[in-house]
Amino acid sequence: MKGCAAMPVTTAVKELQARALKLLPADETDLILAGIMAKSVERMREIQKTVIQLRQRHGSLEQLESTIREKGVAVENHSCYNDLLEWRAIQQEMQEIASLLGAV
Repeated sequence: MKGCAAMPVTTAVKELQARALKLLPADETDLILAGIMAKSVERMREIQKTVIQLRQRHGSLEQLESTIREKGVAVENHSCYNDLLEWRAIQQEMQEIASLLGAV
């Protein structure tokens, strides 16, 4: 589930949680932490796919930065600059996810 909207805790979700707590050797906190970890790992995998694509196009972030410094950004094509911004944002997000996982 993506987006910023919180999923309402419906009766069905509460029932599922109650069933899980009876069946699994876990408490409510364990289930929440496991969910945070699973979603974090899922997001990191998505990000890694994007990094692979960026590396295929540009080699490395440093190479892309160097290319932009040396050649500039073409008026008619900003794709390299957009890739640079995306790559930097991805690095920041990965650091934040790693920090989140470190707190779990």
